[in-house]
Amino acid sequence: MKKYIWLSAAALLLIGIVGCGITTGQFTIVYSVDDIASTDNDVEMYWLDLNSEPDYADHKDNLKNVESIAIVAFLWNHADEDASGEVWVATDSMYTTADEVRDNGTRIFVSPSIPANDSLMVDWEDSYAHMENVDYLEDLIMDVGAFAIYGLADETPFDVEIQAEIVITLTAGL
Repeated sequence: MKKYIWLSAAALLLIGIVGCGITTGQFTIVYSVDDIASTDNDVEMYWLDLNSEPDYADHKDNLKNVESIAIVAFLWNHADEDASGEVWVATDSMYTTADEVRDNGTRIFVSPSIPANDSLMVDWEDSYAHMENVDYLEDLIMDVGAFAIYGLADETPFDVEIQAEIVITLTAGL
């Protein structure tokens, strides 16, 4: 029995000294989008640059995995008609029409319908149910770190107040 205790202690000591070559940790980036989208335009663009986030910049070369991505939001529809929209991503911020975004971007989120003159909360579970092309978005986060987020309105005029967060949890290690 003593032999096994000493062997276990020696193994733990060796692991502690060498560190198993594994040192990982997780961090979360929260990107806020607060906007009143009262517009006759059917396209709004936001530039997301994760490289400007200190945690991301410090660990970009050691990223291992995107653990989760969620779009959580409170949405207030001030119009007399139901409203809905889509979220698209692209590496270029030059697109100004919905057709250009659809031709060159990738759709990642389709919103539920927001009732006329009412509000809607999109929580974590709702977010996952409405997300698409998550693998592509993960690749953008891991490999590029900066990209355009386009909001496309299904109908204009569009009068929706948006208080949203894009929440990204990443694993980095040596």
